[in-house]
Amino acid sequence: MTVDIFLLESNIDFELKYTYRVPENISGEIAVGMFVNVNFGVHNSKRIGIVWSIDRSETPENAQKNGYRLKNISGINYDYMPLSASQMRLCEKIKKRYLCVTGDAVRYFMSPKIKNPKKVKTVSLNIPRAHAEEVLSTNTLRNIGQIKIIETLLKTGDISCSDLIKDYNVSQSSLNTLCKKGFLKIYEKEEAKKFEGTACKYESYPAHTLNDEQENAFLHIKKLLEAHAFKELLLHGVTASGKTEVYLQSIAEVIKNGGKAVMLVPEISLTPQMVKRFYGRLGDCVAVLHSRLTDKQKYEEWMRIKRGEVAVVIGARSAVFAPFKKIDLFIIDEEQEPSYKAEDESVRYHASDIAVMRAEENNSVVVYGSATPRISTYYRGRTGEIDYVKMEKRASHNALPDTTVIDMRESSDKAVSDVFSPQLVKELEQNYINNEQSVLFVQRRGFSKQLLCRDCGKVMRCGKCNIAMTYHSKGNRLICHYCGNTVIAPSNCPSCGTGGFDTRGFGTEKVEKELQRLFPESRTVRMDTDTTSGRDAHEKLISEFVDQNADFLVGTQMIAKGHDFPNVTLVGIVSADSLINMQEYNSSERAFQLIAQVAGRAGRAEKPGRAYIQAYNIDDYAVQSAAEQDYEKFYKNEIILREVLHYPPFYKMAFINFSSLDDRAAYDFGMAVFDAAKAVCNENSLADIEILKPARQPAQKVNGWYKWRVVIKCESFENILNLADKLRYNISALKKMSKADMRSNIDIIK
Repeated sequence: MTVDIFLLESNIDFELKYTYRVPENISGEIAVGMFVNVNFGVHNSKRIGIVWSIDRSETPENAQKNGYRLKNISGINYDYMPLSASQMRLCEKIKKRYLCVTGDAVRYFMSPKIKNPKKVKTVSLNIPRAHAEEVLSTNTLRNIGQIKIIETLLKTGDISCSDLIKDYNVSQSSLNTLCKKGFLKIYEKEEAKKFEGTACKYESYPAHTLNDEQENAFLHIKKLLEAHAFKELLLHGVTASGKTEVYLQSIAEVIKNGGKAVMLVPEISLTPQMVKRFYGRLGDCVAVLHSRLTDKQKYEEWMRIKRGEVAVVIGARSAVFAPFKKIDLFIIDEEQEPSYKAEDESVRYHASDIAVMRAEENNSVVVYGSATPRISTYYRGRTGEIDYVKMEKRASHNALPDTTVIDMRESSDKAVSDVFSPQLVKELEQNYINNEQSVLFVQRRGFSKQLLCRDCGKVMRCGKCNIAMTYHSKGNRLICHYCGNTVIAPSNCPSCGTGGFDTRGFGTEKVEKELQRLFPESRTVRMDTDTTSGRDAHEKLISEFVDQNADFLVGTQMIAKGHDFPNVTLVGIVSADSLINMQEYNSSERAFQLIAQVAGRAGRAEKPGRAYIQAYNIDDYAVQSAAEQDYEKFYKNEIILREVLHYPPFYKMAFINFSSLDDRAAYDFGMAVFDAAKAVCNENSLADIEILKPARQPAQKVNGWYKWRVVIKCESFENILNLADKLRYNISALKKMSKADMRSNIDIIK
């Protein structure tokens, strides 16, 4: 008896089925989808594989295949539950769609590996507190991750290594480096407390009476569910139109009929608010999955789902892999959000693609919900490729916020404020006096975008990335937000040795300080990656603002998505130009979405809302359309450009991304990839494919790596996928031939 396995850890060069003999003592237990331990290669390295197929015919002990004697599998790996036939079929689809190896696809469906150690690795300072504070005030450390670890330990005291890495978003390498330098020590400590599950009791959230638009949307979804066939639907509802209530009643309908549902939200910060509503309405049949859960919490929730104890899963992107046998309804809330795309993983999947794969497998329904849907999704809805339902009115019958565009070329007065226009300052003051809350959206975190020398005009740039470093007033530091490199801000310019600095641009930190200057008695909550790295930090900050313990909320993109703030009557977009000028084909789309979504946070309850958009380029159609909350107007402008310039949804795109420490080598590699792509097209008669010569990526250099890409466009998704599939073998060969280290990935956009 033999089994064919795929290795869990593999790459394109080793992506083969490997045949192993099955010892008699486990032959009756072995099954397809099980994980097994094997000895691999000439050195018999210990590997984990997944059984993909079984040949139950008798196999002699000295049997060979392809000239190699077959080895026995070492045994069954019981740390992980076997994959089902459906999950394995999905792995095959993911492998084909995202051009990954089988092991990478399998990982998304694996059960968490639960460990029950009596002791946990714990990290503590290995130097006196005063010494640690001195380290922070000097240039002793040049990596922001290492500085963040020291700051965290000063604040929290000893903490487990896993909690430090997961909750505070620091790397293992930063931890190891600090230990080698003698700043930290790691020791084993008894686990402090017994684990309690994530399920908890919330206040009741009774069903609301649906208005006509909500009722129409609910009945449409109900009809699709009753058909028991695969279907997609775009629920296009303005901000505060009551989409969440439609979701809840649709899911309740699924549960009533014995089905299961998955509800995706784009940000972890949205999960607590959504969970409260779902628990309040549906009770303990709800499970939560997201990356901020501890290993034990994740295991417990995963097992509740696997055992069939829950009917609904709520979570961020990865919750789409929830281990239900069958899922009747997928809901992707705020479907336009880029966080649904896995940018930094080995499989660059999009959650909506995985939802569609699973829905096709289950004959179920996928609902995309948004006030500002992706252009490609809206195009599919308007052309009849998917169902489309529109909700044009707010559920509370109040109006959308009155929105004013402020021309900063005429309205800036630094005597009043170098951040806010006089008009916005006046509105903020009025709101503060009236005890009403205000939200201020800023594109970037930190104090200012850059430091510029008054004498020579040079901007302080990161030596590793050649990108302007962001100034943070806390610690008086310059930080590169790409690689984490940091230095104490110099008092004199390193280039000319004289002069002081001007701060150009601004981030959340500067806006927060400006509010404190203008309104000294006010309270401000700031939400960005600097303030939300701790466990439950999102929930605490949001709760503080919702409970009206703060007057102002300042934040980056995480405040634009789905939050419901009843007492917010004023929204300010501080610098709309920073959104418009992003260097990607969909920058106007993203700018429109963010401006419209942030403005939609105002006036969601009884009090009317108003929004102010500060910009220099006030005539841009994305700004104007967002100010009018007119999606159709924006779409009509954008879709013309997309068609003329061969962008999605008319053309599919593949980005062949590559980088090297040697800039010239990266360019030469790109030209070799360009030539290889042309050759593949000629060999396979793919005449409809447009291949562009290598160009620098928007972030041209990160952490010393020069970043380039080759862009490919084609009307046919199958053709572009076929080209990319063949091309990845050429890329692998070219990387081996290159004298420089080369990193690469392929990203295909539908």
